[in-house]
Amino acid sequence: RRISWSSTLLMQVARNRTAAFNRAQLVMATYRPFEKRWLYLDSMFNERPGAMPDYFRDSSENLVIATTGVGASKPFSCLMVNCPPNYHTLDTGKSFPLYVYDVMPQGDLLSTAGQRERLVQRDAISDKALAAFRSAYRSPSLEKQDLFYYVYGVMHSPEYKARFDADLKKQLPRIPYAADF
Repeated sequence: RRISWSSTLLMQVARNRTAAFNRAQLVMATYRPFEKRWLYLDSMFNERPGAMPDYFRDSSENLVIATTGVGASKPFSCLMVNCPPNYHTLDTGKSFPLYVYDVMPQGDLLSTAGQRERLVQRDAISDKALAAFRSAYRSPSLEKQDLFYYVYGVMHSPEYKARFDADLKKQLPRIPYAADF
């Protein structure tokens, strides 16, 4: 319904570049905490999508921990969402996904002739981080999804927010090992 006419989009119009509507690019997005709106996720219309297209491709399922960003004017907070968050959902936000989706292009060594592009899901939490937490907690059964929810829980802790208040204004969150995990 409404288009925000950025300088980049105006330049595309001046170059007579056209776009065709693709219903698959219409996705639900988190506009503000607990308020969702439709978003047309297309590189021509979204000036700076960041990594969101890698977090939410087609109808892929994912979770993202959205946090206030470095230099935010509001106190640190976080929110877990299941659709792309707006940059200002939580004041100049930063997002940390559970998964990242890569596109395996047609003609790749592992694809067959005539095969369409396909999505490959990979964990956003590294094997190295998982190994460090498994070692610290002596828990070989700890999974990456457990670690993702642990991070979310720690970020909500009033003790964490108070202890790292000054750091959270200047840098990305660092996650300590909790004694009672």
